[in-house]
Amino acid sequence: METATDEMLELNPMRIILDIMISVQSNGMNGEQKKSMVLQRLQQLLDAETFDRYGPVFGLTIDLLKFLSHDKTMLKGLKSLKTGWLSCIS
Repeated sequence: METATDEMLELNPMRIILDIMISVQSNGMNGEQKKSMVLQRLQQLLDAETFDRYGPVFGLTIDLLKFLSHDKTMLKGLKSLKTGWLSCIS
């Protein structure tokens, strides 16, 4: 993944986080380790000021996406949308 800029983050921060979450999904770590890995990659992608500014929201976003992925009813509803739900949220 290329480095994320402030502009990319403002356009679709959930997509960036989701892409990273998918990339660490199957590496044998537990949930907290995966979350930590995602946050580390975000810290590498973003400049320190941007990461510090949005840091608290990143953890919450990861938790939200994890919750949504484990709730079959919610996941089915999201998949049935004709437009991408990530573009609607960001």
